[in-house]
Amino acid sequence: MARPEEWPGIHIAKQLVGGSPLTGTWFDGTAFAVAKAHERQKLVPELARIRREKFEHTYTVKIDKLPSWATDTDDEYRARAVGLCDEIVQEAHVARAGKPVLGVRGILATPIDKQFNLHLPSWAEGRRHKTCWEATDGGETADYVEAYWSYQRAYRLAADAYRAGKLDAVFPPGSFRPPVYDAHLRRQRVGEALAPTGTG
Repeated sequence: MARPEEWPGIHIAKQLVGGSPLTGTWFDGTAFAVAKAHERQKLVPELARIRREKFEHTYTVKIDKLPSWATDTDDEYRARAVGLCDEIVQEAHVARAGKPVLGVRGILATPIDKQFNLHLPSWAEGRRHKTCWEATDGGETADYVEAYWSYQRAYRLAADAYRAGKLDAVFPPGSFRPPVYDAHLRRQRVGEALAPTGTG
């Protein structure tokens, strides 16, 4: 996997170099989790089994040509893309001092806290998501990381309080309350909604 177009996941180089469209499957995890919760609570018929494949959607993404290369023919455009990939591969080879590439398994096996010199909150430990930064030592990146984790901390505190029964927990702007699957908390929330608002 020394070349960009060899990456097994989604990569624009596959279309630019190979000419094949970018096609991938997106899994709607939120809708799946809600459906499974309804299934556990017997809110759906027993015959209506919740299957993961029903929540998978295949999409094809078409990449337009760069404006400065828009007049190129498809073959000319592809040749330019191949040239750029060749330059990237050569620069990476020099930067590695000739060492072999890490490979897909090596990348996926690298703990996220080893990939970047960034502090991770306790709840992020063990997650296998990948993070990309333009420059980890840049001021804008540091500000973004701090804002991101401050938002995460605020949401986590509010979500924990909400699930513990504090229905007036204040969530950060732009966020949503987590779905409530606990029967006791659901009854409490409904009870407060139905409670009279005045004495008259």
